[in-house]
Amino acid sequence: MAAKTPSDDALSLVGKLEEFLKGSTSGFDHLDGSVRRRLSEATRKLSLATESTGDTVHRIVHSPLQLPLALVGVETRLFEMLAARKQNADTNAGLAQKTEVDPALMKRLLRYYQAFGMIDQPEDDQYRGNNVTEAMITLGGRAGVPFYLGTLTPAFNALPQFLRDTKYANLTDGANCPWFPGHHTDEAPFDWVQKRPEMMQHFMSWMASQRDGLPIFLEVVDFVKEFAQNSDDSTIVFVDIGGAMGHQSIAVRQRYPDLAGRIVLQDLPQVIERVKANPLPGFEGLEAQEYNFFTEQPLKGARAYYLRNILHDWPDHKCIEILQNIKPAMTKASRVLIDEMVLLEKGTPWRAAQLDLAMGTCFAAMERSHADWVALLDKAGFKIERIWKYTEQVDDCIIVAIPQKRHIKCDETRPSCDKCTRAGWKCDGYALSLQPRPSRKAGGKATVAKASSGGPELSITSYAIPFRIPGAQKDRQMLHYFCVQGSDDIAGYIHSEFWSNAILQQSHQEPVVRQALVALSSLHLNYTTADTPEDGSRRAEALALYGKAMRALKKRIETPTCATTRAALVCCILFYCFESTLGDLEAAMHHLTNGLNILSHHLQNYRRESSQDLTLLSGVFERLDLQATMFDDARVPYLVLTSEKDDCQSAENARREEEGFSQLEEASDTLIKLQNRLFHFLARNSTFKSPIKESLPPLILKEKNCMIKQFDTWRARFSTLEHRTQPADYAALGNHILLVHWQTSRMLLFSNFPTDESVFGASPNPAANDVIDRATTILQLAEELNKASIAAKNPRRNFSFDTGIVAPLFLLAMKCSDESVCNKAAELLVSSRRREGLYDGQMMAMIVNRFRTAMRQNEGHGNERSISKSIEYCFANEIDGSRGGMNRLADNVIQWK
Repeated sequence: MAAKTPSDDALSLVGKLEEFLKGSTSGFDHLDGSVRRRLSEATRKLSLATESTGDTVHRIVHSPLQLPLALVGVETRLFEMLAARKQNADTNAGLAQKTEVDPALMKRLLRYYQAFGMIDQPEDDQYRGNNVTEAMITLGGRAGVPFYLGTLTPAFNALPQFLRDTKYANLTDGANCPWFPGHHTDEAPFDWVQKRPEMMQHFMSWMASQRDGLPIFLEVVDFVKEFAQNSDDSTIVFVDIGGAMGHQSIAVRQRYPDLAGRIVLQDLPQVIERVKANPLPGFEGLEAQEYNFFTEQPLKGARAYYLRNILHDWPDHKCIEILQNIKPAMTKASRVLIDEMVLLEKGTPWRAAQLDLAMGTCFAAMERSHADWVALLDKAGFKIERIWKYTEQVDDCIIVAIPQKRHIKCDETRPSCDKCTRAGWKCDGYALSLQPRPSRKAGGKATVAKASSGGPELSITSYAIPFRIPGAQKDRQMLHYFCVQGSDDIAGYIHSEFWSNAILQQSHQEPVVRQALVALSSLHLNYTTADTPEDGSRRAEALALYGKAMRALKKRIETPTCATTRAALVCCILFYCFESTLGDLEAAMHHLTNGLNILSHHLQNYRRESSQDLTLLSGVFERLDLQATMFDDARVPYLVLTSEKDDCQSAENARREEEGFSQLEEASDTLIKLQNRLFHFLARNSTFKSPIKESLPPLILKEKNCMIKQFDTWRARFSTLEHRTQPADYAALGNHILLVHWQTSRMLLFSNFPTDESVFGASPNPAANDVIDRATTILQLAEELNKASIAAKNPRRNFSFDTGIVAPLFLLAMKCSDESVCNKAAELLVSSRRREGLYDGQMMAMIVNRFRTAMRQNEGHGNERSISKSIEYCFANEIDGSRGGMNRLADNVIQWK
């Protein structure tokens, strides 16, 4: 007997499929949902795999016919008539008469519909409906077909030319996307639709029916148990933001008829008017409120703020605005429920993939993956608490989000709350009105030449400012101080082109930047020389100058240009430094977030216009982004500077290893990128906490090995710089600080995936002691350099914007089990007298010492958990409960008895 050939197997499969189809004349609704999906996907793949090249091309090039011809079938009611005759077929002549379509045209239409499976043709001139026909007469078919053809198709047709014109940049600018050239309009999609009542009706019906047959989130989430326990009639349990006709609000009430509390539907006035005029069945007892989600949420303290398919309509910066408008209304019991797709990185369902590009084409928006959601929520100040997946077809999920930082109220001594009077205003973004703090004139005569009463004189015989400036003599004195000393101090241990040159060029070109720089210089001089940071008349003057700069920036950005963007970015950096110096870290982080949003938007949409100074600014924001992430464990870096797909074995990497670094700045920039990748890696895989290597996904191990090689390559390249540096010159400071950061980053990498407690738990700990020795050397060299200050003598403390030694020392003090390392780190933090961006050495030392005191008390009570263990190990719960940055941890520690 001859062996079977592949053709024999294929024919056998065909026979089985034909028999299967004959035995399923009643359809496949009886099948289990998962089985039906697998069968559909398998046959779809089989169809694609077996069609010829010619068939593939013809199917794709003629696909634009399908939507308009579907509309013909809907509008002539042909599909409706055939769906009613699934058992008894009709003829061409009969259908032509009933639809008033020319018989010759009807025959051609029927030929097309049966060829593409939209109807059945059991015999010659016999036609009847099938499951596709029935789908076309549902509300979704009757509304979706005309809506997509009339509204979205013109934008789809404009997509190729738009991408060519934009050099295939990603679709992220809602004011510049294919929608506008496709419709030859300057109206945004929602505005365009609202002016066309028939299309608006199609849109509302489509939104209500597009997920017919699919589960809703209540199938997997016990809403009362998770979000609405102990509610009463006054409790707002569910706020349906942008909920259209209120389908989800009704579903909650019908699922939980005995639930106490208010359910409120919110939408634009024209939608709420429609809801009130024609409420859906079940809307009785629910509330409807007019609300625009680009304004602050008026309902305070709700248990659940629900967003269904809202954020996928908007690019990131608009989503951030929507989420941040909810945040002030939230209490500890509040949650944001985001009902959206969470795309798979592999094997994304076809419905989800096509909707993603539809959103991009019309709104410059997107469907998002898990990593996208993490990054977006982090930028908005939220983090994911939990995700429930409730559909397989389109990856629908409920994302539960909570604020990373709880809303901090004033100290309730209004109107003179210390926080408000010190900052001078509530800063909720540059678009808002910023009210400056009134200048408080200090008693007595305090000239600008003094840092404070009795403070050091500024001995100026000739100005070191490289250009002439208008304005008061005080401004020139502050810029002189910045040029001869402040710029180096603020830059930190590594030379910065931004602080030495670029900032002065911007000051010369942009008055708003000059005002901001004068304010920062004034505050910096006061901080470094006053008896305490709060002393001195210069502090009040600096706050007044700061308010003036903020008002000037608000006015400047009313005329958006590339120059405006640069000025705004520089001011964000200066304002970040100003607030960091004051110790208002939440305000500093707010300015950083503003700057990162502006930078990201500009680089994504105006890449061709990017210049060298924007590249320089990007480097500064890369450092601040990393600093903010190190300061707040819950934060993920905003910027992505490298990819996990980078090839560690590439010829380019090998060549670089042989070359070495040409200068310290190059080594620093490269290390920043490695650290950025490291913190993304740690955050992305934070759920994999296991000491067993074999239990980890291979991709995690592969990426870790890649990063180990990259860190080792960096160290090999850096050795060339060490040989060219004298032990006691300024460059030696930079060498030591980079090696401190390299060593601590490498320790973080080696201690994770798999978890290795010996990295920080060793006692003695040679790696940690190496960091301690280098930090000691840094402080000794820095002290010698401080003595050489030529503008402001006797500095009592130092401020720099860059992350220097404070963060690494604090990390060792918290993580290391070696008591000598912890003690030395705490001593160095105290003696450093440094604030480095968000990190204050004195504050970090206080946190460490409070924890170590508590550890000794635990030991004295026989609690063995503190013996030979790190602070992080012994107080894991307390530290995890202080998410929001080291300032939040400090607040909690200070309250300990």
